Amino acid sequence: MMKTMRKMTRSILWIVIAAFVGTIVFAWGMEFTSRKSKQGVIAVINGKDIPYQSFQYLYEQKLRDAEKKYDEVTDQVAKDLRDQAWSELVDQTLLAQEVKKKGIVITNKELYEFMKRFPPKEIMESEVFQTNGKFDYNKYLQALTDPRVPWGQIEGLIRNQLMVGKLQESIIGSIRINDPEVYKKYLDDNQKVRVNYIFVPTTEFPASGIKLDQSEIQKYYDENKDKFRMTERAILRFVEFPKAPSKEDEEKVKSRLLEIRDLALKGEDFAGLAKEYSDDPASKKNGGDLGWLKKGSIKQPFDQVIFNLKPGEISEPVKSEYNWYLIKLLDRKKTKGVEEAHASQIVLRIVPSEETLNRIKNQTDEFALQAKKTDLDKAATEEKLQVKESGMFIKGSFIPNLGMSQEANKFAFENKPGKTSDPIEAQFLYYVVQLKERKPAGIAPLSDAEPFVKQALLNKKQYEFAYQKGTKIYEEIKKGKDFKKAAEENNEKVIDSGEFYRSSYVSGVGQIPEFAGTAFALNEKGQVCSPVELTTGTYILQLVSKSAVNDSLYQAHSDSLKIDLLRRKQYDFYTQWFDNLKKNSKIQDFRDQYYKETY
Repeated sequence: MMKTMRKMTRSILWIVIAAFVGTIVFAWGMEFTSRKSKQGVIAVINGKDIPYQSFQYLYEQKLRDAEKKYDEVTDQVAKDLRDQAWSELVDQTLLAQEVKKKGIVITNKELYEFMKRFPPKEIMESEVFQTNGKFDYNKYLQALTDPRVPWGQIEGLIRNQLMVGKLQESIIGSIRINDPEVYKKYLDDNQKVRVNYIFVPTTEFPASGIKLDQSEIQKYYDENKDKFRMTERAILRFVEFPKAPSKEDEEKVKSRLLEIRDLALKGEDFAGLAKEYSDDPASKKNGGDLGWLKKGSIKQPFDQVIFNLKPGEISEPVKSEYNWYLIKLLDRKKTKGVEEAHASQIVLRIVPSEETLNRIKNQTDEFALQAKKTDLDKAATEEKLQVKESGMFIKGSFIPNLGMSQEANKFAFENKPGKTSDPIEAQFLYYVVQLKERKPAGIAPLSDAEPFVKQALLNKKQYEFAYQKGTKIYEEIKKGKDFKKAAEENNEKVIDSGEFYRSSYVSGVGQIPEFAGTAFALNEKGQVCSPVELTTGTYILQLVSKSAVNDSLYQAHSDSLKIDLLRRKQYDFYTQWFDNLKKNSKIQDFRDQYYKETY
């Protein structure tokens, strides 16, 4: 009995560690993370410090899971996993804060009843709770009521999850569905309509043929100033220092490849060497096998190299922009007069060495120091470097020509024009920025807004011209002219929509609710609607057919429809609630202080 109990105890402790990592534990400050001494803060969420350790623990678990699934975890995959870990950590913390704010609790009775009815999946899969390879509920129930079994950790985890569930129920609990909503949904999913339509596109009236005078521009600007209200903006000038490999780095990689080539020439299996040494994840798992390649289908110089080899022969190293290659020809054949080659490859990436990266960093440091002493342009001229410009951007946004950089963004809005930064590191380069200009928040002057004013005016006129022409055609139809003839006499076509549902994609139109709504509002065959102005132009619709509705079928399915619609409405409501919660929360992100990528 004691042996069984010890085995059960070990099993449950293992389940706590392995099965529940990456759940809401981090947001609730569980002992094995939050009691450790802090070595920094990764975020502050609504005033709550989130330890770097909590984030890193969650990220490392995701990384270990990915390593089991993939042959290689690339830098991009690792960054994606960090982003996932970050998103989960933020979501969990916000939910935990809401649970605490609303005073939500789970009683011991509620917890016990839940665990009794819903054994955790990991428990059910554990051998210690199985008999003859199947989950034994009696064993589980016996352990659940035994005070010697350490359920505390699992109970804490489940309690937290149940509290979040209670929070979610309180949010969506007020959502109701009425019969008219259900019937409308039934119509949307089952009723079909078919129309002929005439489309007058705005592109019929090209902007190049529309004249605007300055008084129109001024008038539109004066009447629509709020449309040109802008947040604080800035322009940066910058010099880049790419983390590019040196010639020495290239030669070192080539030397390694020559050593691998020697091994292959001495009889070692080329496929085995590819699996061991190749940096190309796509082909290395197949021993570098590229399959059959048609002559002329591969870019040079690889096409020439491959088709100059004899079967069994291995090429000298071949260089591309980023890699060195060894190619072995396995076989050749002709198919319908076209030469084909079966080849295999070993690829070594050309990456900057530690020495090269240190040299680039030192060069960037020296340049930044010089630029601060003199001027960015002068320092760049002396070093024969190009000064680039970002273009205008708003606070916190993507920086044109530079990308997403929290550090550069922060610098732009915390310094005076002319100020030069310290070196800023990104994944593939260093750069030094100088603030060229910063414009305050407010309504943009006409000099800045004029291109947008012109575009808005041109769009407005295009819509007006299309609508005027559509109205002319409609008036002719109202006076008795045939629908098709009215279109043809105005150089337009009649298009058949085919049958479609309210939520369908309509050929030639797209998924536009206004178009579908207008079509379904028509009731009599041949009925024509007045012109409908949409984003791409003006439409005139004529009803061809509209399917009848089977009310008895609706009665048979109304209950299941109501349940489906309620679930969807609850999901949409909860999603909107959570989006608003996140939007209105103060989330300070300090990941850029721990990782090279900028966030």
